[in-house]
Amino acid sequence: MNGRILEFTIQQSSGTISGDDGQRYAFSATDWKSDVSPKAGITVDFVTAEDGSAREIYASPDDTADIKNMSGSMKKSIIAIVCAVLAFFIPVVGIVLSIVGLVLGRQARIASKADGDENAALIALIAIIVAAISLIFAAIGLLSLLFIGSGLAILGSGGML
Repeated sequence: MNGRILEFTIQQSSGTISGDDGQRYAFSATDWKSDVSPKAGITVDFVTAEDGSAREIYASPDDTADIKNMSGSMKKSIIAIVCAVLAFFIPVVGIVLSIVGLVLGRQARIASKADGDENAALIALIAIIVAAISLIFAAIGLLSLLFIGSGLAILGSGGML
């Protein structure tokens, strides 16, 4: 039988499939037979068990190809946003990560417009914005460290400490 995954919960390792017959079928991750992870929206082929659950579940080849063949602009967009977000949490290299996020985000935005991939263009734009904000915060943090360090040096040389 064919159907579509309505939801899948990783924590519970279970999900629900809406069959082409209009019925809903529960399934467990142990019944998943494809090499891609189950997620909502994937079209599947499955066998129904006597207890009304789905067994031997395979993702359709069309959906599997879409997941595996992510566009280059989407990959760049994701890498750009990861760099931009990490820049907030890794202060030592925050400026470098912010710049990498800005550069990759811009390249991904250009490539996504050429590819016609609107989702990648949106993620790239978000990456550019987050990278710009993280660059500002990283620069403020670096400058404050320099001023605090120089202030302590001045106080220390004047015999104040």
